[in-house]
Amino acid sequence: MPSLRNVLKGLALSSFIVFSTAAPVKEGDACGPVSPPTPPTPPTTAPIKVTSSSSVPSKTASSSTTTPTASAVPRIPASGAIPDLNGTTLALSYVVIGRGIQNYTCSKAGSVGAAIGAIATLYDATSLAYSNEKMLHTLPALAVNMPEDKAGKYRTAAKALDLKPIGHHYFDFNGTPVFDLNVESKILFAAKKENVNAPANADKGPMGTGAVQWLKLENKVPYSFGTSVGLGAVYRIETAGGVSTLCTADSGVISVPYAAEYWFYS
Repeated sequence: MPSLRNVLKGLALSSFIVFSTAAPVKEGDACGPVSPPTPPTPPTTAPIKVTSSSSVPSKTASSSTTTPTASAVPRIPASGAIPDLNGTTLALSYVVIGRGIQNYTCSKAGSVGAAIGAIATLYDATSLAYSNEKMLHTLPALAVNMPEDKAGKYRTAAKALDLKPIGHHYFDFNGTPVFDLNVESKILFAAKKENVNAPANADKGPMGTGAVQWLKLENKVPYSFGTSVGLGAVYRIETAGGVSTLCTADSGVISVPYAAEYWFYS
């Protein structure tokens, strides 16, 4: 089995693939205020591929996601914060990589931008979470630093294991964070319950502004504008990038690339 160094070298040298993201509509942190985009159209671009030398657990015929093995269920890593995010009694259902942008608006020069919503494309990494969790945790930093081409697609070198689009994250018209796993017919209307700062060594993103917080969000009930289906909680961890720059005199909306892991429970 190759070392992690060789695996990462393979990621840097092997053939190009496409890592697509949703169009840059107004976005922001999951704890930010309202941004009411129309739910995005599922992407039609090629899947992400990452190198993995480990065997991947089999999948059921009725789902595109790995069937968990009780003795090998991966666990969310510690952030290093005291106190840290609390755990959950729910069962792990999906692990995905989210890649998008955080948007902020400015009130005056020198101020920190205020979050105005969030949107990201979500890629199914459940199989990788079970087969190679260490590799999984390298992906947000790789994803957020991928160059953007004229078509708005993100490219990196990789091979062997497909990470296919599974849905989108966005904010609804009421300012509620929504996680729409449309490929699996699952949706979560969420409310933030806990937050901690990202580790000091988290990737700061291509703008060098820092990594957004780790979050725990749960099903928002009661909620008059939507009902969650098949999902009860989500953690945003291993964040990379996404923190706002300082506002300048001519700042309007500031868009900051970010990536993260999202762990869904039901």
